[in-house]
Amino acid sequence: MIDDSSFLCPIDVDVTDRDSFVSRDKVFRLLDESVASRKIFLCDACRKEFMVRGLAGRGMLKTRTLTDPKNMNLHGFILMSSCAEKQQSLEHDRFGHGVFTYYLLEGLRGAAANQDGYVSVMRLFSFANEKTITFTRGAQTPMFRHGNEMSDFIIAKVDRPTVQAELPKIQIEDISGKIMWRKIEIPPTEPIIVENLTLPTVPEEITKTRIEIQLIEEAIRQIENGTHPQLQQSKEVVAQAKLTYETVAKNFTELDAPRQESWSVLPKETQTKLLAAIRKNPDLKISSVRNLCPENMSYLDFAKLVREGQSLAEARAEYERVLAEYTRILSEAETQKKNALAELDKTRYGKRNELPRMIEKFQRKVLLAIMTDLPGYEELEAEFPFDELIPRIPVLEKYEFGWEEKDLFGNAEGVWNHLRPCVVKIRGFPGKLKTFTVDGIEYRFRYCPPGEFMMGSPSSEEDRRDNETQHRVTLTRGFWMLETEVTQAMWESVMGTTIQEQAKKGTWFTDLHGTGSNYPMYNVSWNDCQDFCRKLTQQISLPTEAQWEYACRAGTTTPFNFGSTLNGDKANCNGRLPYGTSTKGTYHDKTVPVKSYAPNAWGLYDMHGNVEEWCHDWYDEDYSESPTSDPTDPDSGSNRVFRGGSWSGLAEFCRSAKRTYTTSPGTRGNDLGFRLVFVP
Repeated sequence: MIDDSSFLCPIDVDVTDRDSFVSRDKVFRLLDESVASRKIFLCDACRKEFMVRGLAGRGMLKTRTLTDPKNMNLHGFILMSSCAEKQQSLEHDRFGHGVFTYYLLEGLRGAAANQDGYVSVMRLFSFANEKTITFTRGAQTPMFRHGNEMSDFIIAKVDRPTVQAELPKIQIEDISGKIMWRKIEIPPTEPIIVENLTLPTVPEEITKTRIEIQLIEEAIRQIENGTHPQLQQSKEVVAQAKLTYETVAKNFTELDAPRQESWSVLPKETQTKLLAAIRKNPDLKISSVRNLCPENMSYLDFAKLVREGQSLAEARAEYERVLAEYTRILSEAETQKKNALAELDKTRYGKRNELPRMIEKFQRKVLLAIMTDLPGYEELEAEFPFDELIPRIPVLEKYEFGWEEKDLFGNAEGVWNHLRPCVVKIRGFPGKLKTFTVDGIEYRFRYCPPGEFMMGSPSSEEDRRDNETQHRVTLTRGFWMLETEVTQAMWESVMGTTIQEQAKKGTWFTDLHGTGSNYPMYNVSWNDCQDFCRKLTQQISLPTEAQWEYACRAGTTTPFNFGSTLNGDKANCNGRLPYGTSTKGTYHDKTVPVKSYAPNAWGLYDMHGNVEEWCHDWYDEDYSESPTSDPTDPDSGSNRVFRGGSWSGLAEFCRSAKRTYTTSPGTRGNDLGFRLVFVP
């Protein structure tokens, strides 16, 4: 405000030049003088205060946010401003101008249009208002004011096809292992404690499937009664088509009433044939239909009736077109509804059949778990411990699957006699060999039994890091680990891409360092490894960080599983930068074929060097604070852990306790590979 006059102040105003300001009163006067009955003033220039090249004009001029024009309520006037008083309009490089203006333009292009492509003033503002508030996180709140004579009206029309509602596809978000439904976390059933024995939690796949069935059934109910949110769009299309049809039908009926009365002298069959002829050719000559003239009627009177019918031909054609369109939309809406219900019912049927199998599999797991500490569990020919299970079986009813006690005892006997002996046999001894063959390639796994070990490094270990806090860890379940890193032959047979193709996807140092079927695979991301595991079997995965270090050490406590020194003689690393010795050794400057060095005590090769190996876990800075029994990673994080060192790294990086973590799951590098674990 200058001398009691209001001005709009562009960013490049010159405070010494009054002409560089835009007179707000003049803008409003021009709008008021316009003969248009409806006027819109869009303003995306609101600021907290007067600004000149980033400096506030405070103390120089009395300023305030844009206010309403005088006598606004007396006129057909709408005022939209990009923000509220005492706020500042925001701009964004991505938009090239103000946020509010960007969304107004988006709305006018069609984002704010209804099903028929019409953009009204209120729809436009509502769209831009919501988008602006969301984008600025509430820092900018657009304002809308209008005069008393102003009501909502159409401001734009965009061409758009009839919108077909995308009927529901039920989805459950899976975020970092958590089951989410409508942003609410749904935890699996809590573990059940039997004396000192902790039984498994209900698998997330069961919880998820049960929720999915509930959601599908709710969606079916909503579709059947017409309340499903995604049907609203279709309902609006039908409602609009119905309104248009009823309006046209009413108008045509009124127009056609005199014709029907005058044509009543004609036989019904003649009326039908005559209407068909006019519909086919509205400009037909009387002579072409004179054969329809009744014998008792003159051609002059008949001609008057024909011309009366011809005069309504255009109105009738429009009525029939609107009726056909309305019928089509009704039919499509009903077909869409039926198809959606059929699809949902098919999905529900599949999940209802799938759920009992999941629960049955889980029941066997639970029954096996309650037997592991009973006498005779390790004896293959031991009798079924019926008496010992009597106080335990009823506890399983807390799982709320409707399990009957007698059925549980019967199933428990089957688990004891058939499943338990298989598990006992599998457990075996450290380093026991198990092989799989996939596409003619042998995968050799070594058994790592349940046990305890000291994870991390002692404070006396040379070059240790602060994130290697030593702590005791217990692994209650044995597992099988691939005795080598995954080779290039394995990768290509499963994933279909070569090491050369993977190198082109690399994130860092993408040049090749060792190629051949028996060389370790590298230039693979953590996400790539997950895809590889899924394609093999659900029981194959990356090792947890605890599993990896436990298998690497194989019962040892020294920096390496072969001792306390390394200079490239016992593992592929940069031997010119040795550990625990001053003697420099070999540096190959590339990977070498797997099994080029001796295995550890459990038959595992290249746990030190060759390529770094991805682990399953998100990085946890203080992993010693995690559960010490079967530890798992945090629910989320930024970087995944990899272990073991590589051909390019210092010997120190190959230590059993060394943790490398500065890598996101999508990273690929020429010294980064993986190996697998199998947990029966």
